[in-house]
Amino acid sequence: MVGAFYPSGKTPHWSSPRRSTTSGSSVGWQTGDGRPRLHLSQKVPRYPSKAERRAGLELRWPDGARDVPIAALFADVVNVSDERWTPLGIDNFRTIGVIEPGRVPSNRRRGHFFGWVADGRTGFILDPGEYARVSVDIPREAIAEAHEGEYSVSAVVHSFGLWAAEPLVTTITASDIAAAALRRRARRPPPPSPNGDSTH
Repeated sequence: MVGAFYPSGKTPHWSSPRRSTTSGSSVGWQTGDGRPRLHLSQKVPRYPSKAERRAGLELRWPDGARDVPIAALFADVVNVSDERWTPLGIDNFRTIGVIEPGRVPSNRRRGHFFGWVADGRTGFILDPGEYARVSVDIPREAIAEAHEGEYSVSAVVHSFGLWAAEPLVTTITASDIAAAALRRRARRPPPPSPNGDSTH
């Protein structure tokens, strides 16, 4: 995933209800003050809205989703329409999971923050009735800081805002918490050595 700076806090709108083109942009650094400047350079496509791009798809919890550890959750992106669904260049199946204690209403949409580096999980063509099984990514920090008990998992394919109709009610166990805490510690940078260098 590539990040960019935009001046004055204004970000171009890349999504539009109609297919059209607009001036492309790339970010360069202004010499002298070092502040970012937006340079218009080429034509780039403007894509249909998220609602249009997810039309005909549903995100569903398979029967076996409750039977795996919470770090291994999965869901299905299903084409429920009568037409082939074809992804655009910006579409991917990266699915984010948000956990909350207990049971939450099905119409609740909890806000979430996320970030990732492109990992190859692009979308692909689904004919009517076909589905793509996807992993549901829940931050290990959220699991490590949870308590044992019942949780609701809300899931969304963030690329085009496709939410599962119902949260999945599952159980976080002591072993789930311990495994997440272990993975979190393994990813932390080593502490600095007394002479100021990092230990290896």
